[in-house]
Amino acid sequence: GCFLGRSAAFFEYNCGNDIYPSRAGQNLQLLIPFATAGRCGYLPEIVHNCLVRPASLSHSPKPLLQKLNEKQEIVKILYLTIERIKLPKNKKEKLLSKANKKFPKHIRRLQRKLFVHWLLGKVKDLPFKDMLKIVFKKIYL
Repeated sequence: GCFLGRSAAFFEYNCGNDIYPSRAGQNLQLLIPFATAGRCGYLPEIVHNCLVRPASLSHSPKPLLQKLNEKQEIVKILYLTIERIKLPKNKKEKLLSKANKKFPKHIRRLQRKLFVHWLLGKVKDLPFKDMLKIVFKKIYL
């Protein structure tokens, strides 16, 4: 798909006018300020097709630890982006509340799954101490 927006809206709502440097979540960092800046529209007709290749880099199976790290990075970016947006405090709290309902559940589920896989010996080369740090790591939001 595609998203078009005026850079003035981004600069007006994204306090600091910067993007958190990360390999994940740039779309969130751009779209959230635009979405909070005002009305968003869409085209009701299909204007593009998407080809999904199962063996592509974005769709190939990833190790659980990598999935968990990616989710945690996205949550961190989401939190930092919401904090940086120029919005009244009550609207920021509402956005953070919505994020708090969804993302920690996914991360906790991945943490539990990783721990079970470690117990069953499916996760190799991860010392017990490091596993505990991962499983009990505080979720950013």
